[in-house]
Amino acid sequence: MKDEYMAMAEMLIAKRECEEAGKKLPPIRAERAITESNDLPSLPPEIIEGIIRKGGKPLVAGASKAGKSYLLIELAIAVATGGWWLDFRCAKGRVLYVNLEIQKPQFMHRVYNVAKAVGVSRTTVHENMMVANLRGKYSDITSLVDDLINSYEPGVFDLVIIDPAYKVQPGSENDANAITRFCAELDRLVEAIDCTIAYSHHHSKGSQGGKNAQDRASGSGVRASIGRSFSNPPMTPGLSTSMLYTICLDKWKMLILNQSSLCFLTARLFRSNTETLKM
Repeated sequence: MKDEYMAMAEMLIAKRECEEAGKKLPPIRAERAITESNDLPSLPPEIIEGIIRKGGKPLVAGASKAGKSYLLIELAIAVATGGWWLDFRCAKGRVLYVNLEIQKPQFMHRVYNVAKAVGVSRTTVHENMMVANLRGKYSDITSLVDDLINSYEPGVFDLVIIDPAYKVQPGSENDANAITRFCAELDRLVEAIDCTIAYSHHHSKGSQGGKNAQDRASGSGVRASIGRSFSNPPMTPGLSTSMLYTICLDKWKMLILNQSSLCFLTARLFRSNTETLKM
């Protein structure tokens, strides 16, 4: 699988170099469909059991201040420790969290508090979770992807989290072409360093109750076509535990989960803590 990713990355690099130099692009190579089970390639390993395989691009979308970063921190810790996230088992792996918005001291406090609250081995989190605190450092996805590719070898990280996406989003979020280019850059990063990418985005303004889960993210609907998974945190973590929330998978498969099964305990806990709110 790594050889396939490397070949794809090399092809993309060659294509980009040809475009920049004004040269003719390499021919597109096609292959015959596989109709024998013995010839089928191995599927990529699952990062989140039943949800995402390695190489996927899950998107966590939610209202402003709904707890998206806390949810992604819980995901990072679950993968770093081989634990559970939203009642789904995660494969243990190394995680890079690209923090583009929160101040370094605040973010490190959040990671510590979440790890402590969920009761995992903080030593394992320390060993397997890296944080790139890049607030104010990047404003476009291409530069960020270029620097990540130049900084890390393929296979170093199993999961890369980019939070939030709008900080490095090119053009208008309503521009389908701009969002297509953004997602293409994510694909380039996936293929170059052999990882899964999770990223966050905010809901559009107004009531979301009448929309499908995949349509709630603000801006172009291209994300709904390209993204592998959508998770919608509750707008107010303290709502009734009987309320249902959805995780939409690939647009056609939907799971309905009771709030009590969601890993939102830490977000609710933090919102009731004045000192944590200051962070």
